[in-house]
Amino acid sequence: MMNSPHGWSAWNIYALFNMYELTGDQQYLERGMNAMGSCAQLMGFDGTLRWAFVPDPYRNTRQWVKGEETEEEGVYQGQYIDTVIGEEYVDMISYWWRAPKNTWVPGYGTGSQGAACDNDVHEVFKALGEVALTKAYVFQKDDGAYEAYNCTVEETDGGLVITPAEDVVSNVSVQVNQDTNVTVKFYNGDLSTTVSAGLPQWVSTEENAADFENGDKDSSLSSLTVSNGELSPSFQADVLEYTVDIGAQAGTVDITPTANSEHAVVYVNGTRVLPGESYTVTMDSAMQEKTIPIVVKSQYQATETNYTVTVSTMGDYENVARKASNVTATRIQGPATNPMSLIDGHHGLDGSTTTHLTVAPDGTPDNFITLSWDEPQSFQHVSVWTFYGAKQGPTRWDYQITRDGTTWETIAEDVTVEWKYEDKTHENYVVSLDEPVTGVVGLRMVLKEGLHAWGNTCIN
Repeated sequence: MMNSPHGWSAWNIYALFNMYELTGDQQYLERGMNAMGSCAQLMGFDGTLRWAFVPDPYRNTRQWVKGEETEEEGVYQGQYIDTVIGEEYVDMISYWWRAPKNTWVPGYGTGSQGAACDNDVHEVFKALGEVALTKAYVFQKDDGAYEAYNCTVEETDGGLVITPAEDVVSNVSVQVNQDTNVTVKFYNGDLSTTVSAGLPQWVSTEENAADFENGDKDSSLSSLTVSNGELSPSFQADVLEYTVDIGAQAGTVDITPTANSEHAVVYVNGTRVLPGESYTVTMDSAMQEKTIPIVVKSQYQATETNYTVTVSTMGDYENVARKASNVTATRIQGPATNPMSLIDGHHGLDGSTTTHLTVAPDGTPDNFITLSWDEPQSFQHVSVWTFYGAKQGPTRWDYQITRDGTTWETIAEDVTVEWKYEDKTHENYVVSLDEPVTGVVGLRMVLKEGLHAWGNTCIN
């Protein structure tokens, strides 16, 4: 991982920028900026901070995950699982992990509950602040053209005019092939000087510190529209949860959020959406639901408001699974241990192990996942979801129902599916019965076979 974005990579960034200043060799600046950009990608658009990126295509390893069953007063212990990772980001553990009281926690180690090096990533922020955020760079190539970072440059009769990309920039490094008059349009006024040919030279003004205390703290939306179906309820800034149904059919929905403040930033499903732009949700078939998070962050991220839009293709059908009073699983295995997650609508996409279920993949007779209702239900279609389906999806199962809570009847036998995706793309498979079943107080999935690249079969 030494050639990948990680906290230690930032040490190399300092060296590259220093070598550029000392030698004037422009390759060092380019390499430094490329490395800085790679490290910055540890920060997701949705505000998630990752620990590192693993560039290897395949790594057999042990991963430290939350032990759901160990929760005590909101504190979780961790546990190791044997898994395969590759070409993916590794999450921080400090969001959930706390060492037990009176436990020594070194930076590295193999103790059962006492080692964490999440803080490595602070080196990236340190480098970002010291060599990039408040600085801009301009250099002249051998052919006379200019290359600029964090600013724009214009050639005029009076020399170069450099405009920083942001008001926070207070230092501009300039390298030219001949003595040149340079004017930098800083936040607090123009500053003119003569830059000599040769090594890079700094043109600087007083630092422009952000006024966090008096920043705009509005993180609300002023409007939220959809291109297909009807938003319910009608939009109000203080209403956070919405639904839209486009009928029992495949289709798309464009979600267009508008922030109330010009300083706010909006993310839809983790993707930044600029003012006037939309995010498209694709529904592949009928009987689908997708809950799409919308996060609005105020200036300087001082406040945050979370909205959701649940897009469905249920049409006139009702998702009776949401009415289940209990969900149980007999052969839970692995890190995700919450059967009730199967009816929460997230389908595992919020990244938490509490919103999907991992179970044993073998075909033992008692491998049941059971939904129970207090009142009898009727339905004609049953949908099951997974992600990383081509690695950990169920591949063969039966559906059974009970009308009296004791006697079980098979309504679909040897349901077989081949999943397409080996990533977090979530897929569902719908079994449609010839006729609706009525008076049902229990439905169970009898898992016979499942993929288990990481030891478990996953259902969302």
